[in-house]
Amino acid sequence: MALQIWLPLDNTIKNQGIFTEVPESSNINIKSINGVPMTYFNNSYIKFSTGGYFNKEFSFSFWIYVDSLDTYSLWNWRDTAGGSIAVFIIDEQFRLDDGNQHEFSYIIPTKTLLHVALTRDASYCKLYVNGELKQSIASTDFTLPTNKIASIGCSSTKSNFGLNYLSGYLRDYRVYNHCLSASEVVELSKGLYYHYPLNQPEKDTTSELSRKGYDEIEYDVSGSINNISLISGLIPEWSSDTPKYLGCYNYNTAGNIISTTNHIKPTRNVSISAWVKATSIESVTEPSVDVDGINIYVNNAGVIHLVGTFGDLNSSVSCIDTWCYVVGTYDGTTVKLYVNGELKASKAYTSDLQYIKGAAISSDSKSGISCKVSDFRVYLSALTESKIKDMYSVSTKVSSNSMLLTNEIVE
Repeated sequence: MALQIWLPLDNTIKNQGIFTEVPESSNINIKSINGVPMTYFNNSYIKFSTGGYFNKEFSFSFWIYVDSLDTYSLWNWRDTAGGSIAVFIIDEQFRLDDGNQHEFSYIIPTKTLLHVALTRDASYCKLYVNGELKQSIASTDFTLPTNKIASIGCSSTKSNFGLNYLSGYLRDYRVYNHCLSASEVVELSKGLYYHYPLNQPEKDTTSELSRKGYDEIEYDVSGSINNISLISGLIPEWSSDTPKYLGCYNYNTAGNIISTTNHIKPTRNVSISAWVKATSIESVTEPSVDVDGINIYVNNAGVIHLVGTFGDLNSSVSCIDTWCYVVGTYDGTTVKLYVNGELKASKAYTSDLQYIKGAAISSDSKSGISCKVSDFRVYLSALTESKIKDMYSVSTKVSSNSMLLTNEIVE
């Protein structure tokens, strides 16, 4: 699988795909939807001039939000000889044009954040929305364009560039020289934004792995490049005890913390997950709790909670001497807490999450709790129960390099 074009469109249009070209852009702006930065298009475009973007099997993946519907161009690559690859919104529906017009019947909702994937192979053109297959249409052979110009946000003819301007928002725009599988589309639809394995070996260990691996940076492997520089004296102890990967962080000293200043503040449609294991309880002092945002929290009895702007959800599950997979979600109407793939608590809530601090994993200065943490993630979507169950069921199925879970995508 080759990721040809990858534009985060959260604060940059830098292409992180195989193409090294920096695209031309005009009149684009960064705005926020549900607390998440997206690129706003209004008489705007992003233009490439390399050519040869993909072959006759390809895929598009992006997040989109529109206030109203008209004829909009989401991708345009065509020539005067009849070669064409274009993606449109027309009559409230998506259309994939490869010389043949594949019109999908799904009606696009307005004022709704959607993950969309359009895939094509020799047999079918498919539309997925939020990870679900909506329609398959038989594909036929076509002629690839020879023109080098391709654009996002507007279309063109032989004599006129700048038609069918998109009025709306895009984020995480990807073009693959490959037909994505259904499982790959599901992974992309989760909207993974932070992913810290928390397996960086400590500096003074003597193993060959530790000497090669330690560089005082906690790498974000989501692809969003939110790497964290670890602060000397506050770095948690590395432990080989882990539910997966090659280790975990043991928060056994007051004030242990890793945090990022390059943080987003999703007000809704967000999920947070981690593996946790409490190993000792040495104090009756209840840990302090940040009441902003959304937080996984282990109390002084080793019981897992989800706390934040919405209050406190108690799972009634202890993680003392047991690794537990914890997920908290908020979809704008309900906050939910899952442990080991099972829903343990929920609460109706319709207000925006409010934030004071950024993303952090830390130990309280008073509690005396020792807790191990592994595989911390933030998703810009409210994960469904079925996805959470699937993630838990494959959580210990790693590849031969012990770094990737089953079906995970690392670009």
